[in-house]
Amino acid sequence: MRIVTWNIRGLGSKLKVSTVMKTIKEQQAEMVFIQETKKEEFSEAEIGKLWYDEEFDYKFSKASRRSGGILTIWDINKFKEESSLVTSRYILISGTWITENVHCSCINLYAPCDKLGKQALWNEIVSLRNVWRHPWLVGGDFNAVRTRGERKGAGIRYPRMEDFNNFIERCNMIKIPLIGRRFTWISPGSKRSKLDRFFMEEHWFQAYEDITLRSLPWNVSDHTSLLLAKVQLDWGSRPFKVVNTWFRNEDCLKMIKETLGDFSNTRKNLPVKMKKVKKALKHWNASQKNVNSKVQRLEQRINEVEKAGDLDNFDMNQLMS
Repeated sequence: MRIVTWNIRGLGSKLKVSTVMKTIKEQQAEMVFIQETKKEEFSEAEIGKLWYDEEFDYKFSKASRRSGGILTIWDINKFKEESSLVTSRYILISGTWITENVHCSCINLYAPCDKLGKQALWNEIVSLRNVWRHPWLVGGDFNAVRTRGERKGAGIRYPRMEDFNNFIERCNMIKIPLIGRRFTWISPGSKRSKLDRFFMEEHWFQAYEDITLRSLPWNVSDHTSLLLAKVQLDWGSRPFKVVNTWFRNEDCLKMIKETLGDFSNTRKNLPVKMKKVKKALKHWNASQKNVNSKVQRLEQRINEVEKAGDLDNFDMNQLMS
């Protein structure tokens, strides 16, 4: 599952259309939430210019007098729609993520700025939540902050944070921490806020253990785009590990001295020396029937004894023999 959300602040220019399409393609998005399209109508050909192939479907909520507008697009090979609900402030798509076989409702939300409009939206979604019982995922521009630390700059005012936090609790959703950026909206001046985000139910984290939310580079909007995805982190090659007990063994110390003795005492040869010692330690460890394996077996045995509650009668010498 890979979902991008972005308040694009208008899709009327070729530059923004091409930038959105490039972002969707580069991030291999399977679903996209776009807010503030400022378009009253969309043709399938126009949607096709945003997506990277012809295998897509979409729902849109038209703008009112070129204000607002919401668009959700998804890959039909990744997500199968079963039902939907489109309003002026959110688009709800209910269906199944095919690969993971996860049934859910995905909501693309664009909240109003005024207090009364926001409270009305919160109450509407809470009521809707009681009807659509399957797992929810909600993303978009909430135009609200949860803490004072999520806003910066003079003159920024939002409706009471308690109302927004109460709404999240009533929907029984959990925030997904944002990686890589503190704020998601920035004005031409010094004002900044965290307005764009994703929320999930706990059920989602069971299906997507490695889910992460990260910000993408600033581009053609004053809002940054966000990517919600299951990411496999590549930590690189496995580091070489040294066990302290090696250096209590006289044979090991002798081997290290012999390896270092092959070089002159100059700092220029230090990297080469360390590589030679590393290689020699690996061979020595293997010749000793792998000390690392012994350590693992000892740790496993200690855990077994600890679980059995028999530490009083535990004989370390017997275990080491």
